[in-house]
Amino acid sequence: MINRHEKKIPRLMLALAMSGLLAALMAVQPMKAADQSLETDKAMAVAAMKRWLGEIDGAQYARSWQDASPWFQTKISQANWVAALNNVRNPLGSCNERKLASCVLYPSSSPPAGNIPKGDYATAQFETSFANLKYAIETVTFVHGKNDPWKATGYYIKPKL
Repeated sequence: MINRHEKKIPRLMLALAMSGLLAALMAVQPMKAADQSLETDKAMAVAAMKRWLGEIDGAQYARSWQDASPWFQTKISQANWVAALNNVRNPLGSCNERKLASCVLYPSSSPPAGNIPKGDYATAQFETSFANLKYAIETVTFVHGKNDPWKATGYYIKPKL
């Protein structure tokens, strides 16, 4: 009887260890899926940002306003957007280089900066070099809804010191 009892304990310990390992693996799998989903969302947001910035680089200012979010369009008229970009972007000259410096996702929330409708947001900063401004930081914020593509809600250029 003692022999049998000793043999059952290692089997029980092995079964508990395997159960714990299986539970840990099952817990890690959803985290991997969530990480992959966030990376996919981030990649899609950055791709949309680059397309939109390409419109601005091509001096398609009116089109960039049309491709922005409805919220953005309520905050600035198309005419004022075009005038602002003519005043700010034209003097900078052509874009020589743009590199993604950072991108942060704010899933299903408003970014920290204000009274903006709820949704999934992405804010990215690009290190950009223009013909007439060698070092600049472009900050772009995009939003998307359940069935909407990523769209611009904010754009800011600052000389990098």
